[in-house]
This record gives sequence, C-alpha cells and structure tokens, in this order.
Amino acid sequence: MQPSKRHVNSVDVNSLADKVELILPAMKSEYSDTTFVSVDGPTTNYICYYYDESKEKYLRVTLLSDGDWYYKKNSTASDELIEWLKTLVVK
Repeated sequence: MQPSKRHVNSVDVNSLADKVELILPAMKSEYSDTTFVSVDGPTTNYICYYYDESKEKYLRVTLLSDGDWYYKKNSTASDELIEWLKTLVVK
C-alpha cells in the first residue's frame, strides 16, 4: 500500500486560534448514539487534541468516526471543527 500523496492546505494563524477555542466546548459535548454502518469498510476519523494543563498532556478528542460504526460529538462547536478539518485536505 502506497502512502497518501494528499497534503494539508496552509492554515492562517488567526483562523487556527479561532478553531482552537472550539475544542473545549466540543470535548465537553455528548456523543451521539453509535450506529452500525457496515462490515470491513473504510474508516474516517476527525480528531483534535486538547492540552490538559493539570495532567500536563494532550487528550485526544474524536469529533466524528465514520466507518463500520458511526458516532460524533453533538455540538455546534464540533460540527464547525469537522467542517473546517475537511477543508484542509487537498484532494
């Protein structure tokens, strides 16, 4: 299997700062119900990381997982982050 030849578009620093502010509200939101979709299909995950100062480490936040099973964070903050992340991949 060959590695992907797709690259990430450049990101404006101010735009990135705005999106970082959405991570905590997205992280605090509830997940949707998990729904079975298919067997052995491809999986796409939209993920961000939140730095927890008290633990001195980054916490992984899965905003959306779409593959054999589908679930997502239910918030406008997570929806905005997902849509923004989709714009970063060059097709």
